[in-house]
Amino acid sequence: AKMSATARLCDGYGITETHGLIAIPDRDAPINSNGWVLNFLHYKIVDDGGAERGRGQNGELWVKGDTVFKGYYKNMAAYEDTVTPDGWFKTGDEFHLDENERLSYVVRKKITFKHMGSH
Repeated sequence: AKMSATARLCDGYGITETHGLIAIPDRDAPINSNGWVLNFLHYKIVDDGGAERGRGQNGELWVKGDTVFKGYYKNMAAYEDTVTPDGWFKTGDEFHLDENERLSYVVRKKITFKHMGSH
């Protein structure tokens, strides 16, 4: 199939613990933008101490909502390290929040990998 000359690739953002998609860009989003957080999720960008950051700043993305997971299978300690007592899921990813509240991915802050079935 041919791609239209006006077609544009979109770079959204999602993570398993939120049941998939978190943000998706709109038609007018800058090329490096992951877009706006979907309206059924609450979000905030925070510094390393958990204090909320504002527009034009970088920080870790935290999300909250009905689609956020309720725990890791047989690993409650990992869940408690990842979700705050009031339900904010710490994605482990740093984003820039622009003046229009669009997110742009910066870097993975939390590095995890599996080796022989273990983290």
